Amino acid sequence: MSTPSIGQERNIATYAVDLVTALGSKTVFTLTGGMAMYLNSAVTNHPGLKAVYCQHEQACVAAAEGYAKSGDFRRAGFAVVTAGPGVSNCATSLISAYGDSTPLIVLAGQIKTADLDTLGTRTHGIQEIHSQELITPCVKRFARLTAQGFREQFVECFSEAFSGRPGPVFVEIPLDVQGVRVEYSASDIASDVERIQKKSRQYDTRLKGYESLATCLAQLLKAKRPLLYIGNGCRIAGIENEVREFIVRYNIPAVFSWLSFDILRAQHPLHFGCVREHHALHLHTRIRGSPSPV
Repeated sequence: MSTPSIGQERNIATYAVDLVTALGSKTVFTLTGGMAMYLNSAVTNHPGLKAVYCQHEQACVAAAEGYAKSGDFRRAGFAVVTAGPGVSNCATSLISAYGDSTPLIVLAGQIKTADLDTLGTRTHGIQEIHSQELITPCVKRFARLTAQGFREQFVECFSEAFSGRPGPVFVEIPLDVQGVRVEYSASDIASDVERIQKKSRQYDTRLKGYESLATCLAQLLKAKRPLLYIGNGCRIAGIENEVREFIVRYNIPAVFSWLSFDILRAQHPLHFGCVREHHALHLHTRIRGSPSPV
């Protein structure tokens, strides 16, 4: 695990960047801003992280989503933005990542904790917006970090990016919290990575319905004219090879969602294209007759 450059002050911001990098994100998409100054410094000085500076926060998060997708949804995209408009500019790209179940970690700056609005005004601190109310519907989890128990907050939040149906998580770190000095070692980071991975896997142990799935597949194989619709959940679950083997072994034609179309090579005779459901059924009817109700 790469630690911050020699001589750099260690604080909660450097811990956050170290932890995300240790989880496998080697590129961060970012814009600088005063309310994220400690995060900016941590990103710039991290020897194991490539910083890509975009022209707009929407582009930062969109690029981070593309990074995660290019890694077959097995690593998180990583973006760092500042407060206020830096946060609100993220919304559209966060919604996209949320809809496509893309693992994504966004670290955002915020004004000092003491300046946060407690009076119900429209705007209290400089560049303050009601970020929690704005961002929460767009992500799997929103967290505003505190200095007390920050490691536990990171573990709880980051594990959500990977567990179950993946998606974006958003951690807002007030300026005073970013700069809190902390002492930590590579083993501390490794310990939290292990905890995050363990929590991410816990969801899988609770999954039910394997018997139902086996029953459905057995019924499918009895159908006279079956058609498979392959979604990107197969990629997220890491079972692309099993899906391909099933299609080929039982000679079943398949159509694909836009994100899953390359699970089977386009030239394969059982690849019936990337189409919407009603188009898929029409295509199957035209080529092989009425589809089975199974």
